[in-house]
Amino acid sequence: MTMLDHGRIAAGLMVLIGGSTPLHAQTEQEIPTIEPTYTRIFGSDSIEIAGAQLSPDGRWVLFKGYHEAGGGIWIVSTEGGEPMRLTEGDLGGDGPVWFPTGDRIAFRSDGPGYWAVMTMPIDPLNGRPTGPARPVTLEGSTAYFDVSPDGRWIAYTPLENGQRVIRIVPSTGGTTRTLVAADTPRPLWSADGRHIYYQVAPGGRWATIRIAVEGGEPDTVLSKFARLGHSTLLVKTGSEFEVTTLAGEPRARFHLPGGLRTPRYGPDANNLLVTVMSDFGSALQILPVDGGPGRQLTRGQEEDSPIAWTDSDEILFSTQLNGNEVLLLAPAAGGAMRQVSLPEKRRRLPSTRVPPPFLSRDGSHLFYEVEADNPEFSVLKVLTVADGTIEEITSAHPAEGPGVTGPGGVPHFHGSEFLYFERHADRHELLAWSPERGSRSLWTFRGDRARGPVSVNEDRMIFSEVSAGRRSLRTARFGDAGSRELLNVSGWLQSAAWSPNGEYVAMVHVDTTGGWESARVAIQRVAPTGEPLGDVRYVSEQSFSWWNLRWLPDGSGVLAAGYDDGNVGFFPVDPSESPVSVTQDESNEVWEFVLSPDGRHIVYPRRISRGSSLWLVDLGEIPEPSG
Repeated sequence: MTMLDHGRIAAGLMVLIGGSTPLHAQTEQEIPTIEPTYTRIFGSDSIEIAGAQLSPDGRWVLFKGYHEAGGGIWIVSTEGGEPMRLTEGDLGGDGPVWFPTGDRIAFRSDGPGYWAVMTMPIDPLNGRPTGPARPVTLEGSTAYFDVSPDGRWIAYTPLENGQRVIRIVPSTGGTTRTLVAADTPRPLWSADGRHIYYQVAPGGRWATIRIAVEGGEPDTVLSKFARLGHSTLLVKTGSEFEVTTLAGEPRARFHLPGGLRTPRYGPDANNLLVTVMSDFGSALQILPVDGGPGRQLTRGQEEDSPIAWTDSDEILFSTQLNGNEVLLLAPAAGGAMRQVSLPEKRRRLPSTRVPPPFLSRDGSHLFYEVEADNPEFSVLKVLTVADGTIEEITSAHPAEGPGVTGPGGVPHFHGSEFLYFERHADRHELLAWSPERGSRSLWTFRGDRARGPVSVNEDRMIFSEVSAGRRSLRTARFGDAGSRELLNVSGWLQSAAWSPNGEYVAMVHVDTTGGWESARVAIQRVAPTGEPLGDVRYVSEQSFSWWNLRWLPDGSGVLAAGYDDGNVGFFPVDPSESPVSVTQDESNEVWEFVLSPDGRHIVYPRRISRGSSLWLVDLGEIPEPSG
């Protein structure tokens, strides 16, 4: 790890602006372009850097570091040198934030009390801890959090009745107060401590909002996504940025050289930002479910992500070629790959992610979404792989909605039929499409939203309803008017899926009544009439299996990601058997996988880090816009 001299990266610093117009609009000529100074603090080929945060005096940088020995919070001087790890073992750490005094930090715990906000005292002179980490909250912050300018309060994001809220708590712990319900990635205090800013994306379109700490109605500040700072915003379009006031007035522009991630503000470090340059890929790894050595399918030069596994033993995955997404079909046994081409760009989610396409098990049809004129909808299309013909299924596909699975938890497929929703003014319609007969209606959910999660098996389905903070999982038979309650739990259900034979339902139950979120895998036996047979059985003490709930074809159990600190776990139906880790020999965390049709193998992306480096970005004196 080395420290390099200060240097200005000036070549090609052209800045363009995109997106919607700020509230105080100005012409492009009135917004000055600046050329920041970039300083490399240190680089490493063994630590992957994320979430860097600059200290108030600009002397230290906190970051989350992924290391072969595990994750944790690290600190390094802006003058360079060796970084030091602050948290180890079960404590881990995520999302570090400085207190304005510079002698205390806050972070989310990865260990016991998962996502609980912790604080730790730090000597601002030598960067060493002066005491142990202590919890501030008894519940988890599902997204990130922020410390008030006076250091007395912390705004964080727990769940309340299954919905994310912004809540404030004394920074030493104590009585909490809920401010507003908001599905936001992070709240941020204003410089005077009187407001909290946050961002949401209703209908797929981002907005920056503020609300008074003392209460009142939220107020939209900017109709776009921005990186929040205490006095300014960074509005990003590609590699170009606009420095904008919290009132929406643009002040300057700058270009970020390729390879650097979006910068983050320091708490009060004038115009100093911190950013990370990282070089990594992900190689597809095939692993037997019953144990044994795995093998690598792709080289991992880019971020390869598995999508589907066909009956013909081919794996569809996405990768990058010259900066563009490419879909490839790779034989699971190895060999030449072939490309699946789409004639148009697929829809992007508010987080800039692309929702996955879905490939039928016979590999004949690929289903995907494109942008609609109304951001609350997307257009659902199907590509016939053999001849390249495209058919529009619906233009009323909801941009946000519940997931739907078929038997075994297969996303969107019930045999050869593709399951999807249509949104109308007074209802959500669940439909099934097949190439032979087009679309047919299965069930109508009255109201402005469907009740997820939804899973279909033959002529039955399960769905959920919410009442008084509790979640009811219900069964229904297509063609009947009513439904039957299967179980009733506190908190919420992240996912639920029928077993292949329709005898069991597996689910991930997130219980928020214990002080902090606890997500556990549970299995319920179901009678043919839809009634529960016996009590629901929890087959995991505690896990964070938020997605990828997949049954083995023989119905012996279910696989889920998130078991035992980032593994794929197998959860058996037989109560005499215990859960086991399928990926226990994998040194990387595994949060996504695809199951082969015969249930014997999974394919997952294995992250390959080729080094990362930490940089300071000095914006200098930002001029006032002319005119």
